[in-house]
Amino acid sequence: MLALALARQGNLPEARAARQQAPPIRADYFFPVFATFRAMAMAALGEQEGARDLYEALLPHAGGPPAGAGSMSVALPPPAHALGELSRLLGDERTARAHFTRAAQIATRWGAQSWAATSRRAAS
Repeated sequence: MLALALARQGNLPEARAARQQAPPIRADYFFPVFATFRAMAMAALGEQEGARDLYEALLPHAGGPPAGAGSMSVALPPPAHALGELSRLLGDERTARAHFTRAAQIATRWGAQSWAATSRRAAS
């Protein structure tokens, strides 16, 4: 989470350092939340190393609700949006657009119009 916040503030050296210190993501109830954060940070940093593995691990959650919605702990865009970012990072634009389109549909179903709009823009 820190790496993403730093990257969005434009502090890329500190964001990269924070990413290097990030522990592995545990495969538990919160996996979609932390995997989505990790994917967003990797995309913001243009960091391809590990992106394919994270994509494969997050793929089973592609049709799921916005990350964190089930636990009410935090709400993030649907995992499908993070998968779109990872696909784009890995150079697969066609798959990225498909994930973003799916994310827009999921966000709309959950009444998250802001995320739906963001995903639709990313798909175009």
